[in-house]
Amino acid sequence: MGVAIPQTVTEDRASGAMQIQGSFLFDKTDSEYLSRTPGSNGNRRTWTMSFWMRRTVVGNSSRFISTGYDTGGTYGFYIGYNSDKFSFVANHDSIGMDLRPSAPQKDTAAWYHCVFALDTTQGTASDRAAIYLNGEKVTDFGTENYPGQNTDPNWFNTSKTHTIGGWNINGSMGDWFDGYLTEFNFIDGQKLDASYFGYTDPLTNTWRPKKYEGTYGTQGFNLPMDGSGATLGADQSGNGNNWSLNNIDTADVCAQSPSGIVYGGAGGN
Repeated sequence: MGVAIPQTVTEDRASGAMQIQGSFLFDKTDSEYLSRTPGSNGNRRTWTMSFWMRRTVVGNSSRFISTGYDTGGTYGFYIGYNSDKFSFVANHDSIGMDLRPSAPQKDTAAWYHCVFALDTTQGTASDRAAIYLNGEKVTDFGTENYPGQNTDPNWFNTSKTHTIGGWNINGSMGDWFDGYLTEFNFIDGQKLDASYFGYTDPLTNTWRPKKYEGTYGTQGFNLPMDGSGATLGADQSGNGNNWSLNNIDTADVCAQSPSGIVYGGAGGN
């Protein structure tokens, strides 16, 4: 069994600690999701996603974010759950990426900080994609297939509708996410580790939120998802990469937050 590698976070990197003010509660019975079709591709080979989430239902397949499943039988791109384990998948056009940590994430009381980072330009296969859970780089995988060098996942393909909270399966939405989601950052053109978005509190030894203070790139965005934007899908990065709301009830923006109740470690039972 592999060993999770804790990230070294200096006092300087811990500066910018933030209090996340709330989150959005996705409920599959309401078929709630956000959608966007990018106006340009951005850097499809190199990017980073960071968000905080807490599940309310386990045992189901669900998608945080995806570009859907087409009639040709290829998965396209998605980040979500299969059998209570994270899946970071781009199974189209011979890309062949499929990363699934061995440890399940089934604790409905726990907040998880999730970072998914990609750089398919790297010569070493294992350097092309990484997953961080609550500040720890995942090294123990049940499925571990890295993308081919210089391949282009469908993420930020201008011909694909992108969705947060569900999955477009052959034209119909499904695999809804049940749970809370907040502080969603997408960084276009950079492969970053978890220390850009969080830090280990030296007093409690728990992973805490930190304000991202870097650049976002052309197609990057920040969705606080805590009610602080003009709408839930309003991009706060300054890029104006806004998301459309579908069946969204803004009353589901709530005070539940990882601030103060963050759990350390990358596992969960």
